[in-house]
Amino acid sequence: AHADSGKENVLEYTSGLPVAVKNAHLIISQGNVALISLPVSAIYNPYSNAIRLEDHYKELTDLVLLNSTEPISIELEFAQGAEISGTNKYYIEVAAKGYETYLKQ
Repeated sequence: AHADSGKENVLEYTSGLPVAVKNAHLIISQGNVALISLPVSAIYNPYSNAIRLEDHYKELTDLVLLNSTEPISIELEFAQGAEISGTNKYYIEVAAKGYETYLKQ
């Protein structure tokens, strides 16, 4: 969280998330179809100091296919009545690690 605007590239992203965000659901969809929907708290990583790259990711239990030629929508769905107080801006990073596949012709 940071109050400064326009300085996103020089900020240190180590502060925790507000409770409303931790309790929200992360929804990743393509073509109006929700492919991933899970609580932020299940994947929240408070800027891990982990040494191994694998420790920065949450492994999904199901296979999810994202088409690289279609737009991907990432949204947070908040519980009814949830709000984030204050004037700080919050920046959330969502990174995906996977495999490239193709149809052999």
